[in-house]
Amino acid sequence: KAVEKYSDRNILAVWPCYRSDWIERVARKMNKNQKLILIHEGSGGCIANDGFYDYAKECLIPIQNQNIPNWPAIHDFITVFEKK
Repeated sequence: KAVEKYSDRNILAVWPCYRSDWIERVARKMNKNQKLILIHEGSGGCIANDGFYDYAKECLIPIQNQNIPNWPAIHDFITVFEKK
């Protein structure tokens, strides 16, 4: 509901729950040109579900990646996506 209510704003998501589909549902409701700032490990990591990454390949443009400090054995980074 917040994505629809605040459709003029960008979205920040930090470590979406492993195997959860909520970030995929958020991405699907985003408007064209809206941005998603995501802290994650990439496809195959301990973040979100495979459906999100499948959808991202088709409908989100990664416009910037940024490495961040990590805990040992964690390989997360920030990606800014823009909805096509």
